Amino acid sequence: MLVLADGTILAIEDYCIKEKYNGVNELSFSVPGDDIKLVNEQSIHETTQNQAYLVKIVNGDNITCELDLDELRSVQTDYGASATPHDHLTAALASVGWGLVDYTGITAKRTITGALTPMEIIEQVEDIWSGVTALYDTEEKKVTILCPENNKPQYTFLAEELNLRQLDIAGDSSAFCTRLRAKGADGMTFADINGGKDYVENYTYSNRIIYGTAISDERFTDKQSLKDYAQATLDANAVPAVSYECDVVDVAAMDSDYSFQQLQMHKSVWLLDKKFNARVAHRVVEYCIYPNDASKNKVTLSTVTPSLQSAVRFLQASINDPNSAARQRETSAVDAATKLITGAKGGNVRFVHDGNGKPTELLIMDTDDIATAQKVWRFNIGGFGFSSNGYNGIYATAITQDGHIVADFMDVGTLSAVLIQSADGKSKWNLSTGEMNLFNTKITTSTQGSTFVTADYTEADNERLKKLILNMDTPTLEDYEKLDVDGNGHFGASDMLYIERAILGKIEINFTTGWKFRLDPTDGETLLKLVKTWRNNLTNEYKEHLVLGAGFGNVRVNALSIADSPVADHIIDQGMNGIWTYRKWASGILEYWGKEQITLEDGWHRSPAGPFAVVNAENSTVTVTNWYGTDDNRAARPNIITCGGLYEDGSVSVYDRNPDGTIGTGYRAYYYHVSARWK
Repeated sequence: MLVLADGTILAIEDYCIKEKYNGVNELSFSVPGDDIKLVNEQSIHETTQNQAYLVKIVNGDNITCELDLDELRSVQTDYGASATPHDHLTAALASVGWGLVDYTGITAKRTITGALTPMEIIEQVEDIWSGVTALYDTEEKKVTILCPENNKPQYTFLAEELNLRQLDIAGDSSAFCTRLRAKGADGMTFADINGGKDYVENYTYSNRIIYGTAISDERFTDKQSLKDYAQATLDANAVPAVSYECDVVDVAAMDSDYSFQQLQMHKSVWLLDKKFNARVAHRVVEYCIYPNDASKNKVTLSTVTPSLQSAVRFLQASINDPNSAARQRETSAVDAATKLITGAKGGNVRFVHDGNGKPTELLIMDTDDIATAQKVWRFNIGGFGFSSNGYNGIYATAITQDGHIVADFMDVGTLSAVLIQSADGKSKWNLSTGEMNLFNTKITTSTQGSTFVTADYTEADNERLKKLILNMDTPTLEDYEKLDVDGNGHFGASDMLYIERAILGKIEINFTTGWKFRLDPTDGETLLKLVKTWRNNLTNEYKEHLVLGAGFGNVRVNALSIADSPVADHIIDQGMNGIWTYRKWASGILEYWGKEQITLEDGWHRSPAGPFAVVNAENSTVTVTNWYGTDDNRAARPNIITCGGLYEDGSVSVYDRNPDGTIGTGYRAYYYHVSARWK
């Protein structure tokens, strides 16, 4: 509800609160007819979030308001201090009677000076400590500062099947760079605390060296603070900026069953992009809320690109961690086998003798008396075997002297030079040669899985399903059997909703799964099939879903080589990058061309980095043509330049001499042609 300063209630239901990344939220609505006079230049109180707004823009019937932060601009003082964000803002806000909540935990001190209002000091803190942002509460007169980058993505996701209606993508790489120099007060750098480098680096997205616009900020007097600021600035520009504007159904606001999908400002969420088959972490940077119609809510996301190095370190830690799930699975099978072997506790060993006192067989029994023993291992000239029915058998597990093996099952073993064949000889498998001839080979093997009911599901299953939906773990057969509740062969939002409601006691679950593997040479398109079967025991509904299939219809040749020489090759990427025009081939060939105009000083020159890094640069081919003169009659002089070499970053080194042999200087235009390899 919207209420004017004089208490007048505006009869407006369709209004929008736009929550902004910097905390300065907006309120927008339309007022029909003469009612516009009521709100012009008025203060407006919005009751759902209990915040005060000021009318800022009146455009016809459309009204735009901004969070009322005038009190933070009402006092200006001469300020100068070196302090943490907490201390800066505590002092500034005290002058207007506002309080501070600090979730940043930042202890680094930096200097702020000038004739400033509390609002300007807040903005300075956000600028100097990159990554800090503020939220405002006009009712409680409180400012909260936080670092949104500390919010890591958990299990909230946007997907077409659940809450994503429309996806608009925009990209901007104009500020992209991998290196950045910075200077502080009086030309200060941080080189002596950074291994002699006056720049910071970030090769998370690209290994190419690209310098960004250097920073020069006289406010920095501390080298470490300058370095931290430069690194934070570089990190924000070391990946291409991509934004996704998503038209979403705010399912959490509409139905409490979807509370796990709650969206809020600064929250990091997963976008499941079907078009690119990708799971990308993004942060909520703008949230348009319609308090009276959540179906109209719109969220704007920006990329939150994780460090590749961090991902590798996490994976390595998982492998090395003895408590990780991977290591637990690895050791469980070994433990089980060990327990079976060592858990027998030895038994009782006894020799059986003939009438002359010579031993004729060896017994290992569960008691020391042949008459009472039930579990017996018996070894003699006829072979050896095991009986669970006493000394006289039956010996269902045995190896006899004539080469016969009798066993209910074999866990591990080796068969050498053995021919297995059917009684009529039509089907044969020669284990010595590997040759297999099977007659009538349409084969189907099937197995019944498990039955699951409501009581089988816990919050642990819910957490596991979320990880599978977000591709954060590899699904097992048990996962497919238990967590694919709707039986469609994959994990999705509907499965999560079923489990959520089952845990809450709102629905009943009762189904049985099964698996079929088929080999059918009459079906060339899907010669091999892995099929999941699913039966809802409450409705008797039966489903069969092809999980995996392979056949002649799926065969493709991407690159064909004979004796390491490409026979069939194709271009996988081509375009422009900086001064270069390039083509990349599937076989690893890389070609690129470029033109560069420079003023040469000492005869030597190195071009910008190539469009891609190259391998075996010394074996590449480089052609450089040098043009001199500045008019239309300039001429090519390829005979007087020497290629100094190709570097791993793809740049070309050139040594230039004048026609008389002297060192080349002055205006030059170089034309490059490089033939190399990118892999």
